[in-house]
Amino acid sequence: MAFLSAKFTSEFASGALIGPADFCVHAATCSGCPLIDLLPSERLEHKRLRVVKAAGRYAENAGWIVAGVVPAPSEIAYRTRAKLMVGPSAELGLFAKPEADGTGDHVVVDIPECLVLAPAIAHVAAHLRASLPRFKNTLGAAGCGSWVLRAIDLREVVAHAGLAEPRVLVTLVVTAGEGDASALFVSFANELLRGNSLVIGVAINHHDGVSPQVLGGHTALLAGTAHTLDRIGEAEFPATFGAFVQAHRVQSARIQRVLLGHTEGLRPGAKILDVYGGSGVLAIALAARGFEVTTVDSFVPALRYLNEFALGKNLPIVTMAGDAAEVLSALVKRAEAFELVLVNPPRRGLHPLVREALAKLSTPTLVYVSCDPDTLTRDLDHLALLGLHTTSLAPYDLIPLTDEVETIAVLHRRPLLSPHVIAETATMVVVDKSAHEPTVPSVTTATHLLARVQLMEGFAHARHVFDLAPGISGAVVFGRSPEHAEAWIEAFADADTRRVYIALARGLTPLKGVIHKTYTGRIGDSGITRTRYRRLAIAAGHSLVRIVAEVGDTHALRRHMASLGHGILGDERFGHSPSNRYFQERHSLDRLFLHLVRIECTSPETGERLFLESPLAGDLRGVLERIAGDEIFRVLDGRHALGIEGFSSVPPAALEGAGEMPTIPRMGSAPRIFTSKLPADSGGETPDGD
Repeated sequence: MAFLSAKFTSEFASGALIGPADFCVHAATCSGCPLIDLLPSERLEHKRLRVVKAAGRYAENAGWIVAGVVPAPSEIAYRTRAKLMVGPSAELGLFAKPEADGTGDHVVVDIPECLVLAPAIAHVAAHLRASLPRFKNTLGAAGCGSWVLRAIDLREVVAHAGLAEPRVLVTLVVTAGEGDASALFVSFANELLRGNSLVIGVAINHHDGVSPQVLGGHTALLAGTAHTLDRIGEAEFPATFGAFVQAHRVQSARIQRVLLGHTEGLRPGAKILDVYGGSGVLAIALAARGFEVTTVDSFVPALRYLNEFALGKNLPIVTMAGDAAEVLSALVKRAEAFELVLVNPPRRGLHPLVREALAKLSTPTLVYVSCDPDTLTRDLDHLALLGLHTTSLAPYDLIPLTDEVETIAVLHRRPLLSPHVIAETATMVVVDKSAHEPTVPSVTTATHLLARVQLMEGFAHARHVFDLAPGISGAVVFGRSPEHAEAWIEAFADADTRRVYIALARGLTPLKGVIHKTYTGRIGDSGITRTRYRRLAIAAGHSLVRIVAEVGDTHALRRHMASLGHGILGDERFGHSPSNRYFQERHSLDRLFLHLVRIECTSPETGERLFLESPLAGDLRGVLERIAGDEIFRVLDGRHALGIEGFSSVPPAALEGAGEMPTIPRMGSAPRIFTSKLPADSGGETPDGD
């Protein structure tokens, strides 16, 4: 730790300092360690509460047990992988803390005295910091100034050629410009190899200039070695540029031991599937214990070196390169069976198709390792609907001083869950629909909402009243029998029936508006239809809107919003692809931000006006929290826009004098819905101002 002062290391080791914040000269400006000012116990509790909060968004997850966060043995000099941004004046560091007005969050802060970098990483970073000004000037002098060196990825390896001293792989992340700068980058790479004995290889990575990810999709060797060996825990494995690796070597080894512990009781030679296997750290450790391992990953170079390594060591590892959803679907078609499945996806979590395929695979146990509580709990909620349940979460402090937390969830096969009931009468039931579960049978999905409704007592012959399309969540109505459903279908065909949606539309919409367009449905019927919307709040430059649609087919309202230039975020068909991609990668939105929050109709049983509400889905709440914080929910609650379970969003005062307000009980501990004998036509506006 030569880059740290002797005073710091001695005082920190003795406990004289409360924590790194006492000595970090970059703490006031650098965003890299947001929890640096907290005590160690406060940092761990902060991370645990992140997991608790994420799980609490989903009703079915309320009973989960979240264990205390397992602390890291070291909080300084631990980071063996660092992606450092390059500033316009050759700064090498991380983005600055944003100002109070939200500006400045993409200003690069130089961090020459960073406390968390491992010594080898810090040493190479210092060398690069001294060399960058001259290199960037050379790029400009050579007429290639439009090339941008945007970041540098540094990766420590500890098993190179059997040497005890760590070495470093360097990746230069660039955005290509005009001219040919290849000779300059090769020259810089060779100079770096000659000038720093810790560097053993330099590569170039091409970024598209758009993706929020630091690394782009293509990497090529410039100088030195293309791959070497590294070690974490029990596994010595091949390491190459761009391949995924955890940043804390000691804590990663601890997690590896925990995962290996889940193989206890498996027979020798049992088949194990390792999805998002990266460089094969876990696959090698499993294969060394005699298990047959199939590893899936999309990063071809890492799998190629893993395959060569496994052949050389005679390890029973099969590598499958490709998109996880496509590979898993192929395994399902081949009726492959595994006694254990391990998944460790990137921050954006599991794609919905991956979750479907995992549910269809023949396996009794799934272990999910996640670096993001929001995407983890979103995925676990969907997997529970597919028959894979978890009861506890085990968080680990894998990146100390940040608010990041690694979590392990263990899932087992269980019977399908009953749907969450909003309201129930003698002839129908209203239930919540998840975005990724179809209302009725589908050839591409493992289950459907109708099947779960028919598991309920008294609903064996249930039939859906309308079909809420895949990708959309909210309230769905089922009749107890086909005859009951027909009566409700007729009620929903009435002109006074309304469906009220909450959506996040791209950009800043007008405060309110009405869209008249020719409508062509999915089955060919057409006509003039109307969609009304009102902006409720602004979140990160986008508009949270309430939408009232005249027809049940959501294609119409999606096209209507897109025709304004304000497509619904997450809409792959009518929306804005770059915005959708950004929200998927940064804010965990893996579907349409569209939720059927309220149904207004006249009951065929009583003739009364019903207001049926479905609370905003947990995954959409998570997206809003990420982009706007908790304050937005206070705003939306004040506008009766969140869908309060069991009650109408029509303010009680608006119902006074409108007749009796009977309630419809639900079986068990029932929430309620308000009914009202309001006039069928109230001038196109509801009491809450639609």
